[in-house]
Amino acid sequence: MFCSFNQNFPEAGIEIEVTKTNTPVGAASGSYSSNSFSDCKNDPLHLMGHIQPCGALLAVHTSHNRIVYCSANSADVLGMQPEDLLGRDAESLFSSRWPEMLQLALKTGMLLLPTGIFPVPLNVVAHQQDDHLIFEFEVASGTTSHWWNYSKRIVFLAELEEARTLDQCRNLLVRWMFNRSGFDRVLLYEFFPDMHGAVVQEMRQPGIESYLGLHFPASDISPAAHRLYTINRQRIISDVNSPDVPLLALESDALPLDLTGSMLRAVHPVHIQYMKNMGVHASFSVSVIVAGKLYGLVACHHKSPRTLALRDRLAFEEMSRILSIHLETRLDLLEGDTRAALRQQLSRLKGALSTSRKDIAGGVSLHLPLIRELLSASGAWLRYDGHDYVSGDIPDKNELEQLGDWFKTLPVGEISSCQTLPSSLLSCPKLASRACGVLFIPLGDQGFVALLRPEIIKTISWAGKPQQIDQPDGDLEPKSPRSSFATWVQQTRFNSEPWTAAQKEFGAKLQADLLDFFSRAHVEKMALKMALYDPLTGLANRELFDQRLQEAMDLFLFNGSPFAIHMLDLDLFKPINDTLGHAAGDQVLQEVGRRLLKLARRDDTVARLGGDEFAIIQASLSNDKGAIILGEKVVQTITQPYDLDGKPVAIGVSAGIATCPEDSVNATELTQLADTALYNAKRSGRNRFCRYIPGMKLR
Repeated sequence: MFCSFNQNFPEAGIEIEVTKTNTPVGAASGSYSSNSFSDCKNDPLHLMGHIQPCGALLAVHTSHNRIVYCSANSADVLGMQPEDLLGRDAESLFSSRWPEMLQLALKTGMLLLPTGIFPVPLNVVAHQQDDHLIFEFEVASGTTSHWWNYSKRIVFLAELEEARTLDQCRNLLVRWMFNRSGFDRVLLYEFFPDMHGAVVQEMRQPGIESYLGLHFPASDISPAAHRLYTINRQRIISDVNSPDVPLLALESDALPLDLTGSMLRAVHPVHIQYMKNMGVHASFSVSVIVAGKLYGLVACHHKSPRTLALRDRLAFEEMSRILSIHLETRLDLLEGDTRAALRQQLSRLKGALSTSRKDIAGGVSLHLPLIRELLSASGAWLRYDGHDYVSGDIPDKNELEQLGDWFKTLPVGEISSCQTLPSSLLSCPKLASRACGVLFIPLGDQGFVALLRPEIIKTISWAGKPQQIDQPDGDLEPKSPRSSFATWVQQTRFNSEPWTAAQKEFGAKLQADLLDFFSRAHVEKMALKMALYDPLTGLANRELFDQRLQEAMDLFLFNGSPFAIHMLDLDLFKPINDTLGHAAGDQVLQEVGRRLLKLARRDDTVARLGGDEFAIIQASLSNDKGAIILGEKVVQTITQPYDLDGKPVAIGVSAGIATCPEDSVNATELTQLADTALYNAKRSGRNRFCRYIPGMKLR
């Protein structure tokens, strides 16, 4: 906002009249008022059109080097009236100093202008903003020497190097600013991810109220102010009761001047009232930027009006920049240590999984505790191929199903995380307490892994009751500045420890590793199936049968568990192949396999040894009777008719049975004895089974 010349400026205590009728001057969009900038959340703070009264401002257009904006207090600071400056060629004004001034604006920095151009020595800072070179002037005070010199920088850096923790680093900046600024209170305010913050360091004069440890809501600093603090690191308010100074424009239709980079830019009236409500009459703040984001704010407060020389402000800004670099380095190191630990744990997990490819789901479920450790979760839930596996502290089955229904609403294929569950799920007690935080890792069609974190109940002390507590969801801006900063205690629920960026990143790596494991394990499983299973019936082939037989023998030798072998040979099968064809014969063989599998138990092995020869390893026998019963069922089941395209076909089966340890404790010999019993069944008329007995005639 700007003001016309032929106009009074009562808020600045200045009255100006234009006497040069040939100078093209005029109003921009009107004078500033609290009515024109009443919305602290959405107001364009960089276009307020006013500066603070502790200095003066000139803006030069880069296309013609003419002064096109001037603060209304130029006579007080520069000794020249606005009408003598607006429209003037900047090079003619600054004469031989113009190249130096131009370089200052292009590179930013500070320059001391001795008397000559202006009546008093001035400190000037400059920067370029779009098409304008903006110069800001403040009266120079004291001698040319300054406390922030080379030796002090060395001392500051040395102390910073000795600081071993983040708190020690932050305390160093607060201590230096407190000792050098003379303000009543200096505090460091750290921002959290939701942009609310807390005072983490503080130094104050005796009798000054402390805010250490208190939290301030995000609404206390608007998003626009956050953005400006990221670009322009410092802000001075010498006196909350001093009226702002309007900017004057050369052209009546001039757009508002962008004051994003201005040190003297006026402060929003809502913030001024906020300071008054705190009992603060002067303040200086400098931002701490880490990795391009607003990490914190060092705020200096004074109970009475107090100015701070430009050179001091620049010194504190330089300290903040040095600290910012140091903090970023330390945080990077901490992040690096975290990532290194995660990489190590992930490598352990990959190594553990590599030995588990024969049992895909079992391999992953066995290592769920390691996955929990990897991502600092209290509980883990794996769903694979319709089966659930859990580890750690988890909700009960019914509440897990509700959680699973919510998972179906999440973006397909993407990792999702939350620090708190949707309100519809918070009514479930165990979900709220045990699974308040979730890191959801989908695993394609196979299922998912969900890492769970419990609810953390916190007690937060606020500097005054946050107004958004009483406002509708999403309305985080106060209707007016808070009037009370008395400590207000709030207990928060339904939040877990947040998932860090590194944990989310390694969650994605875990997802890739698990999908790779599933893919490789599936390929190996298929290869194994081709090598160890009969391709026609899906039953074990002779090689797998021999392995399982040896395993059964080893188990007997370990714990004495008896077992039996059933050797089977189909009767009247060859005529089916000869008369109906091999396709019909294959159908019969497949059906025989299915019938045998229905008769077998989970621990038994059913095999096709080749042609029309089958075998069963009957595990964990209590006595011979169990083998006899299975032999009877095999004959009854296999001899039932087979439907081949509506035509019933009948076959028979001959079977021989031998048991361990009664008949032999040698796998090869046991097989031979079962074959001998089979031969005797065929010789006795077929379509029957024979139990081996000593002295039975060999083939």
